[in-house]
Amino acid sequence: MKRLARLLIIGLMVWPMALLASGPIKAAAPGIERAAAPIDLGDGRLQVGAIIIDQAKQTFTTPGVTLRRADPIEFIAVTQGGHKSYESIIELETNAHDFNLACILIGLDNSRATRPQRHFDPAPVRGNPVDISISWQQRGETRTVAAADLLSVDGKPVTSHRWRYNGSWFGPGGRYKAEEFGTLVGFVHDEDSIIHHREGLGLDNYGGVKLNEASAPPEGASVLLTVTRPAAGGAP
Repeated sequence: MKRLARLLIIGLMVWPMALLASGPIKAAAPGIERAAAPIDLGDGRLQVGAIIIDQAKQTFTTPGVTLRRADPIEFIAVTQGGHKSYESIIELETNAHDFNLACILIGLDNSRATRPQRHFDPAPVRGNPVDISISWQQRGETRTVAAADLLSVDGKPVTSHRWRYNGSWFGPGGRYKAEEFGTLVGFVHDEDSIIHHREGLGLDNYGGVKLNEASAPPEGASVLLTVTRPAAGGAP
């Protein structure tokens, strides 16, 4: 058993380089050679930086903090100190390299993915489906909401909870764009996020997407963002 655990750690440490050399998902693994080496926590659980991964359940959690409750907002989550934090609800305790590696370790890849070609691109994003939720402590109890429930569009609740993984991309000079701008989970079809809302929200109405005050955690609240690969696949 100990030998198996050692082999697992060695494999995970060299796996990022193997992914970068492979054809089909090369673009799905940008920058993972710069990600933290996975730590084996036992029972199918791994840790990458501050991220805890459960490979058996195909899910991971990342700690963070609520940044703002004011407009404009274009992102559910950005990296710690991310350039786009002024437009994000949550800042996560991670960088884009670690976040993308966590996505890969729960089985996500972008072999069939597309990404927005410009800001507010109206074309639906293709990619592996994921579920995203936010949880925090409120009055001594854990409250959990789906990521889309944090938002409203033109005063109405968001009814589409379809999120897609595409892993971001490399720009000129080999810069990993999700790390450059700090964009992890976005909903306005920016070019650089790792995870996008499939149809996009407020694409033809800048400022139309607002925080759903009834569902959102307080400003400054410690939160956990959970990303899960659904068991039943779903549409690309």
